[in-house]
Amino acid sequence: MRFIGATLETVDLSTTVIDRETNDPLDLRHVSVRGDVDLVGATIRQPVLLEATTVSGGIDCSDAAFSHPVRCAGVSVSGESRFENATFENLVDFTTAEFRDRVSFADATFERDVEFYRLQANGDARFQNTEWRMGCRFHLATFAGRADFYSSRFAGRSDFRSASFDGVARFSKSVFEGDVLFLEATFDREALFKKIAFGSNVHFQNASFDTEASFSETTFGGKTKFQFATFRGEASISYATFDGNAYFHHVRFGDYAEFFECRFEGLADFRWAEFHDVGRFMDARFDVEGYFDRSRFLDVADFRDARFEHIASFHATAFARSPMFQRAEIETIDFVDLASDVSELTVDLEAAHVRRGRIRQTNGVECFYNLREAVIGDVAFDVDADGRLFDTLLIARTTFDGFDFSRYHYALSPEWNLHRFSGRMDIDYDTEASRFQLGEPSEPEMRTGDAGDSADTDRSDDRPVVSGGALSGDGSTPGRSLAAAFARVSGALRPGPDSIADAPDRETTYLKAKNGANEVGDSRAASAFFVREMYFRRYAHLKRALDRTEAYRTRARSSALATMNWLLSMSCGYGEKPYRTLTFSVFVVLSYAVVYSLVLDAPPSGSAFGYVLFSFQSFTALVLGVDTDTLDFTTSLVAASQGFVGAFLIGLFVFTLTRSIHR
Repeated sequence: MRFIGATLETVDLSTTVIDRETNDPLDLRHVSVRGDVDLVGATIRQPVLLEATTVSGGIDCSDAAFSHPVRCAGVSVSGESRFENATFENLVDFTTAEFRDRVSFADATFERDVEFYRLQANGDARFQNTEWRMGCRFHLATFAGRADFYSSRFAGRSDFRSASFDGVARFSKSVFEGDVLFLEATFDREALFKKIAFGSNVHFQNASFDTEASFSETTFGGKTKFQFATFRGEASISYATFDGNAYFHHVRFGDYAEFFECRFEGLADFRWAEFHDVGRFMDARFDVEGYFDRSRFLDVADFRDARFEHIASFHATAFARSPMFQRAEIETIDFVDLASDVSELTVDLEAAHVRRGRIRQTNGVECFYNLREAVIGDVAFDVDADGRLFDTLLIARTTFDGFDFSRYHYALSPEWNLHRFSGRMDIDYDTEASRFQLGEPSEPEMRTGDAGDSADTDRSDDRPVVSGGALSGDGSTPGRSLAAAFARVSGALRPGPDSIADAPDRETTYLKAKNGANEVGDSRAASAFFVREMYFRRYAHLKRALDRTEAYRTRARSSALATMNWLLSMSCGYGEKPYRTLTFSVFVVLSYAVVYSLVLDAPPSGSAFGYVLFSFQSFTALVLGVDTDTLDFTTSLVAASQGFVGAFLIGLFVFTLTRSIHR
């Protein structure tokens, strides 16, 4: 049937079966239809040609079946177009087609390739639950209204290059088995790609997202490429899984960017990316390298609880505020010459676990590192701090697992002070865990709502808020800010006199440092840290002794322990300083000489120096070296006590000397 160039009032072939013996097409090319075209329920087993056809009414091909090619290039339809539940068994071509009102291909099935090149859809375009069993091409297509591909299945290559989505674009819960191309596509409204399964490579290079873009709970099976893309609104990519390499370099995130609990099983490349608002990678997992070289975080950089199974590379990365790596697990850290516009930058690694790597800061930016309660392995520090490396490290209850202190003896000696910290903690901004909304609106709501009623674009910030610190298990906030948390630790975290109130924390700090030094065989550092540990243990006992809430017996016992600790410090430097034993011995000899001058009637040997000589002889022998017949009981008792003390100090000196030589 040929009607080329004809003018028809209407075309009504509803429920008709067209199956001629010849393969002549249903030819309506260049036809002008003043009314509607009705093919509802029709079965057409011949080619259909609607090229350059103009339909003033609408087209309804619902439930129709086409077994031969359908060519509608250049068709123009003024009314509503419906192809719902239609089946196309052969090629379909809508190149440069124009639909001025709504168009719906919901539940349609395309068995062969489909061409929508330069499609112009002026109203809403509905493609929900469509089945694309081969490739589809929407290159340079324009969707002026809502474009809804919800829960569709694309078996072949899907080409949306340079497509324009002026309304909401929804692809949520769809499955893409072949390559997907959105290169240079523009999204003026929400772009919803939630819970999608991409089975092959995905290309969003140079794409532009003007408002919210959501890829939450999406699986990327192949390579994912977003190079040079621009997100002007919020980018929510939470709970996503990247099975292949993910490329986000040179991407510009103009608003909140969230990668909460994402898993990168391949390379994660964020080099030269810009985050103009919060960049959140909280709980993210990087199974291979994670590169953030030369990226810029102009607001909060949140890597709390992130896991880097390989390299975490931050070369010349710029941070406007202190980056947060609390409780992060980093296999190999590679922080090199971090940049910042602020006068002091503090990298927060509180409670993090860093197994190896390097931290190098030689570009003149003053950078500090919070290592409170962290686990630090074989990490090499190269910090331009005028020999004051450990002034830039906040060390409190830090565990050292393979850390080589011998590299830094020059910076530690002679004080061996780990608890001095000259930086400041000013992380006092609020950082909620996630803005991700798990719920997806039901399909009926989406099918019946207006294009502007984007129900599944609403966000619910119903997660607890964390103020610059860790999120506790019950959703509470352990501290108003990191500054408050460190204030509880001690004044030792800042320059100033030692504080009894902070002694228990410092004792633990040096205990852990000593154990770490022993682990790597650094006896010199272990010795110095042991002395520090014992020193703060004394003040820990004093703290309990002065605590009026403690029981009297506890306070008395703590006082005795503090006194014993002090005596060990004075007499032998806790077994690490033999010169103190010598000094203390001289003090004992002179003290006893004074006592002898008071209890003896006359100086031994006929001179005042005889008291010192008598004291020295009594100190070095249990049997007196002078005639004792003239000594009374009191003098003999004093001399005997000195002999006991002397023998004890001699033995202590031998032990201390041997221990120090062994060290």
